[in-house]
Amino acid sequence: GQSALGAAGTVAQFIVKALLFDERPFARIPWIVRAGLDGRLGVFHTITPQEWAERLAAERR
Repeated sequence: GQSALGAAGTVAQFIVKALLFDERPFARIPWIVRAGLDGRLGVFHTITPQEWAERLAAERR
């Protein structure tokens, strides 16, 4: 497994990538952090297309 410091570094890399390349990076950062925390805690689940649509719709409001 990855150490806590290594996990934080991986999350930081994804945040930098989002800041450089995403159209709406500040909307993406909470998702990146949440996914990093879930991965560190061993919580893995699949997001259905319906859930993605709901999350994106909520973000646009």
